[in-house]
Amino acid sequence: HTQKACLSNPACMKCAGVHFSYKCVKPLLLPVTCINCQGDHPACFTGCGARPRRNHRTFTRRPQDAPSSAVKFLRIIKELQELLKDEKIISLLISLLPVLKT
Repeated sequence: HTQKACLSNPACMKCAGVHFSYKCVKPLLLPVTCINCQGDHPACFTGCGARPRRNHRTFTRRPQDAPSSAVKFLRIIKELQELLKDEKIISLLISLLPVLKT
């Protein structure tokens, strides 16, 4: 599946790290690592024995202008993850904890 539609934590298909593939800083000369089996091939390699297989059900595609609730939820989670990287946001949340306990 695509990164855009995924609800799980990111997993790099180049180095098996916990980040999106487009953010990977692995040097091109180093071998890739499969997230599924830790082998020396990318996660998209169709010959990987541990690669999840497609479920051959048919799906009705939504129009591009109408994202599903799952996609909307994913966008919110990703925005929240980015916000939580900001030290000012973390400090604000910590300062609000005593207020929430009462």
